[in-house]
Amino acid sequence: MPQQLAMLAVLAAALAPAAGSAGALWAEGEAWYEQVGSRGTDRPPFASRGECLGCDWGGRKGDHATYRFRIATPIARARLHIRYARRFASDAIFALYLDGRPIHNRATFPSTGGWGHARNDEWAFRSFPLGRLTSGWHELRLVSLAERNNTNIDGFFISGGPFQPPRSRSAIERAARLAILATRKPVAELTDPALTIEEFCPMASDVYYPPEEGAERAALRVPATATTRGRRVELTAADGRRATARLGERALGWEVVAVATVGGRPAVVLERRFRHWGLLAYVGPSGPLATIRLSVGRLDHIQTASAKYPPDYVDTLLKSRRDILGRKVLRRKTDPSFEACAAFLPEVSGYTFLSTETSPHYLAVEPGGAIGTLAETFGRKPLERVLFDPCEVVGLPAPRVAKRGLVGGWLPAIDYGFYDPDEKSGWEEVAFCASPPEAPKRLDLYVHLRTVRPGDKVERLYFKVAGSSRTALQAGEFFARLAELKDHWERVFANAMTIEVPERRLADASRASLARAFVTYEGAQPRYGVGHYSQLRHATFPPTTLSMVNSCITWGLLDRAGTYLDYYLDHVVRPDGTFDYYGPAVSEYGQMLAVIARYVRCSRRFDWLRARRAKIESIVNHLLALRRQSQAKFPKSTLRHGLVFGSPEADTRDQVNYYFSGDAWTWRGWTEIAKLYVQAGNPPMKRLGRRLLAECRDYRADIENSIRKSITRVGASVFVPPIAGFDQPFKTMTQDTFASYTNYRYWVEMLSSGFLPAQWHDAIIDYRVAHGGELLGITRFGSHLDDWPYAGYAYGLLLRDRVRHFLLGFYGDLALHRTHGTFTAFEQVAIRDINFRPYVADYCVPAQLVTPLLVRWMLVFEEPDADVLWLCRATPRRWLSPGKSIKVRGATTRWGRLGFASERDADGSVAATIELPRHPFPAEVRVRLRLPGRASIRRVTINGKVHEDVDPRGEFIRIVRPRTQRLRIVAAVAD
Repeated sequence: MPQQLAMLAVLAAALAPAAGSAGALWAEGEAWYEQVGSRGTDRPPFASRGECLGCDWGGRKGDHATYRFRIATPIARARLHIRYARRFASDAIFALYLDGRPIHNRATFPSTGGWGHARNDEWAFRSFPLGRLTSGWHELRLVSLAERNNTNIDGFFISGGPFQPPRSRSAIERAARLAILATRKPVAELTDPALTIEEFCPMASDVYYPPEEGAERAALRVPATATTRGRRVELTAADGRRATARLGERALGWEVVAVATVGGRPAVVLERRFRHWGLLAYVGPSGPLATIRLSVGRLDHIQTASAKYPPDYVDTLLKSRRDILGRKVLRRKTDPSFEACAAFLPEVSGYTFLSTETSPHYLAVEPGGAIGTLAETFGRKPLERVLFDPCEVVGLPAPRVAKRGLVGGWLPAIDYGFYDPDEKSGWEEVAFCASPPEAPKRLDLYVHLRTVRPGDKVERLYFKVAGSSRTALQAGEFFARLAELKDHWERVFANAMTIEVPERRLADASRASLARAFVTYEGAQPRYGVGHYSQLRHATFPPTTLSMVNSCITWGLLDRAGTYLDYYLDHVVRPDGTFDYYGPAVSEYGQMLAVIARYVRCSRRFDWLRARRAKIESIVNHLLALRRQSQAKFPKSTLRHGLVFGSPEADTRDQVNYYFSGDAWTWRGWTEIAKLYVQAGNPPMKRLGRRLLAECRDYRADIENSIRKSITRVGASVFVPPIAGFDQPFKTMTQDTFASYTNYRYWVEMLSSGFLPAQWHDAIIDYRVAHGGELLGITRFGSHLDDWPYAGYAYGLLLRDRVRHFLLGFYGDLALHRTHGTFTAFEQVAIRDINFRPYVADYCVPAQLVTPLLVRWMLVFEEPDADVLWLCRATPRRWLSPGKSIKVRGATTRWGRLGFASERDADGSVAATIELPRHPFPAEVRVRLRLPGRASIRRVTINGKVHEDVDPRGEFIRIVRPRTQRLRIVAAVAD
């Protein structure tokens, strides 16, 4: 049920009286609780309030809409009257359900001759008996039973006797209103007619990482010891104070929630709630054992605020050839930020999911907290089978404000909170999955519900769901399993790079993304995603393994990277070097060679390289055969001579041609393998490496010759085509599917290869920006966003040192392309609709791993074709404000692992310490100090000696091949 539950609106200030014989209660069609099929709001002039559920709704079999309404008193013989419009000549056919039971298995809606835009008589009513309606909440559901069932739904009446529905919009608008629980607000409530798009520049508040948390955490004191005495718990504070309490009572400012066994030791589980976050503490007789942060604090402080948008806001964004929102953010004096990007559009709405590393199964979590299985159909969808629904347990519909985060900020465990300020009640849902050692493929679900009712009455319930059975748990067992989950994932990341930066969101998002990608896999076997993308036909999609292995290397998880790489080479790469996948792109072969070379350089596993020669060289030779074909087919002077012919993308696998993305990455893959063979191979490998480097020199000349001959000019712009000889520059990057694919992938891969000379590299970026290719710096694909390849584009921006553009895209992706609290990333998300933005295509691994890759490059970046290591190349300027610090430990590079720390002192100077893996260090180190305001580097010392190699314009300190392993840098700063 992918909807934005934070935007619940109760239509009717007070409960209306029950419908009687003289009248009826009206509900707007656009006031749905959940729907699938509509791509936006339709606004027919003759619809009630000028809006309806439409825009292709019902166009596909399975499209549906759900309405939740409340009746104050029972109705003995209720009837439903649906106002609809349909232009197509054939009948639309729907199934209708009330409270889960069918009320009509095959309801026909004949054509009305129009969509309700031209006249009142383009609307008609269909009426159905409902039987007795009890007082309280009910759910009405319409399901499309056929293709091309497109129907506009203006709304419906519930009547209690003889009733003739009014035919005109004005009469309907005067009718009494049904109490509706809706996820969508009327557009009129979300727009400000007086607001222009030039004036619109909102700033979001980050409710998941509140600014006061630092001070609250610093003042927090976990009890020094905790012991149990019968049914009572005795706590001892660090200052010696003692207090006793029973379960559910408070002592020393903490609530005692459970007694558990953790790692064979007894522990008392304590809970502390602040306004916007919380903390669990496991304390034993010998002291604290663990703490776990909670995303949900006090339920009555959950807040959701909706921005007021200018009229025709989204249409203006989509029609513009410039990134209107990106320019607004970049015009600010400060660097882009999450807060500066997040309020421009509603948060993307969709499920997250829970699983383990050993199970092939997963459980999806809807925004309303229901947990179950997800269908494999494409696009937005409800749960196929609900295994646990907190609304049923609590006995209330999902309240109109919600907060959806993760336990610990990053663990694969949800922490969802819901609250109804009118009823002064709500609940928190904590849930995670575990696979028992004796059945590693099984998935057990553990759930804790903490319900708060009026008067601060708290009730705690604990459940275990295994298959279709649900059993109650003791609190101690739930919290013991939660501690085991935390302990497991801390072991997983024990050898990973760690970061401490002024924005905790980035560290959490990086680890959460990696963990979610790991549980998407079944052991070492890849999965592209969940839902539609859980199908095995998608599992061997090369970018899944490429992004996963690159991310593991980047974050120092080298053993895991090797395991994933081994699986792909053993099970997917055929003896002839081709991939066992339905649509591999030429570029993916080159990328696989490059990631193999990177893995060997970082892990120093040259024995692995020698053992894998046959598979590696089969990929090399497969590409070489393709190059030889074009060399034989085309004369040297032609623009296709020596280029590689093939597919650019699985979706466009039938559109084979000479794509520069394939050539650029073939060249890069050969170059990296050749250099590695020369550096670390035995004599036969060295000879092969030298021959391949010579081939690369000739190949580069052929590619550059073809690009040079293919380039065209459009006014002052340079158009670098994606295909050799293509001479029709795009008017916009969303004009058709070819332009969109070029924008989202073909050009991105040309940039990420690092092949292009600077002028062509810049020309692609500039053309994309100037022709509608971006929104807040991230990638447009038609009328939605598609960012799974975005890491390649961001890498291309850093190759040209476009730092602010990089930061814009980084925060734009974080704010617009993934959920804010769980960081769940979908392949495609909608731009349209200021009410809520659904996902368009399911979650997938490459989209999920954009964040950890970009965070690493922001902090530690290696030049691909020069021995240059950047530290803090693209960190936001605000991170070097006085009192702020940056710390990185265990960063894996091709020269070894390193760490560094930097801090802005109160006097304004910057002190940094760098721990290099060896000395002399065989590379140039560049330490960038992006200082806020007009501050600049004035004087630098390294290990107490004056250092003059400073680039003021580039804002970095250059240290050419440091001869000491530890560098202590002090930079005096001038304002």
